[in-house]
Amino acid sequence: KKLGATFGGSSYMGIAYSQKSDVLGWAYDAETKEAASKVALKNCKAKDCKFTVWASGENRCVSVARGAKGGYGYAHGEGREDSEAKSVASCSKFDKSCAVRKTVCAGQGPVD
Repeated sequence: KKLGATFGGSSYMGIAYSQKSDVLGWAYDAETKEAASKVALKNCKAKDCKFTVWASGENRCVSVARGAKGGYGYAHGEGREDSEAKSVASCSKFDKSCAVRKTVCAGQGPVD
C-alpha cells in the first residue's frame, strides 16, 4: 500500500524501496507524482523496488525507516522531524530498533 498526500504546490517527491535488498532510490522536485515514481524507481537499483511513499508541497518530507530484522515503515510529514518520527513509529509496528534510512524534502532532496 502506497502512502502519499498533496499539500499545494507542484513539487513532488518520493522514495522507492526494496525490503529484500535494503536498497532505495528517491526523487524530488518532480512535476507530477508519476514523474517522481519513475525517477525514484529508476534510481533504486534492485529489481523488487516499490514506490512506497510520496508527497507534494512546500515544507513536506518523506522518510523510510528500517528495523533490526528488516521490517520497515514510511511516512510523509510537515518537515524532516515530523516525517522521520512518523516513519520510525510506522516501522516500530513491525520491528525493533527502527532507524531512519532516508529522508527527502521538497526543494532540498535527500537530507541525511
